[in-house]
Amino acid sequence: MGHYAPDSNGLLAPIQPWLADSEVSEILMNQPGEIYVEKLGRLQKYNVPEFDQRSVMRLFQLIANENAQEINEKKPLLSASLQDGSRLQIVLPPTAKYLTLSIRRKIVRNFSLEDYEKIQFYQHAVAFDVKADHFSQLGDEKQLVRLYQQKNWADFVKYAIELKKNIVISGGTSSGKTTFLNACLRHIPSNERIILLEDAREIDIPHPNQVSLLSSKGDQGLAKVSMQDLVQCCLRLRPDRIIVGEVRGREILDFLSASSTGHEGSFTSIHANNPRIAFMRMTQLYKQNN
Repeated sequence: MGHYAPDSNGLLAPIQPWLADSEVSEILMNQPGEIYVEKLGRLQKYNVPEFDQRSVMRLFQLIANENAQEINEKKPLLSASLQDGSRLQIVLPPTAKYLTLSIRRKIVRNFSLEDYEKIQFYQHAVAFDVKADHFSQLGDEKQLVRLYQQKNWADFVKYAIELKKNIVISGGTSSGKTTFLNACLRHIPSNERIILLEDAREIDIPHPNQVSLLSSKGDQGLAKVSMQDLVQCCLRLRPDRIIVGEVRGREILDFLSASSTGHEGSFTSIHANNPRIAFMRMTQLYKQNN
């Protein structure tokens, strides 16, 4: 068990070194004064007496205020973000036994699709059985099918983006979904208009003609706007492509409708460990909310 002596600069000072450490992925507090840090896949416990009940509660109130939310006994759950993009989940008693905090660091590497080729990212890819009906009538899609059959994944992904195919990126927690999504989005021609829909700002692209919209979480936030509201709104913003950071609920209905009726080339991600489970999960979400 390690021990950490903090500096005295601000309410986050006791954990600031971990927030600044690029190798740290999670910072967890089960109760004030006790911190678990995940670094390079390993959890280690630290005693941080300066992170006491009073200072932690002051920090929680500050985070709530900065995110235009409330945190109290009647509203004991708060999902928010730090200025660096790290995601937070706060839980107060009586829902939790003690003041509880989870910080998931924003670790989105600035990769391009070419970088993925260099690190041999695609060498472990497994092809699913794809049957192309009426192959002779496919037009430009013939080449896309050939690239798939040849398992030329790097060119397949690039060509799918260029042909404005709808793309869903799936993966488990901390698997790199957002990093790969960012790399794919950078391959979109720079003259296209992109509408980004997120609940925490994680997507970072260089396109000059972009609009970034942020949904609120639950019944919190100054503007109570759901992801479904944003999908419906962005249809009137003249998007060339709609990018939904992650689908989790009712927004699946409007996203699928938009991406199949005039807004092709859209992207989203979903929490699923492989493509088969991703399709099952999307079907499940659709049925639950339709």
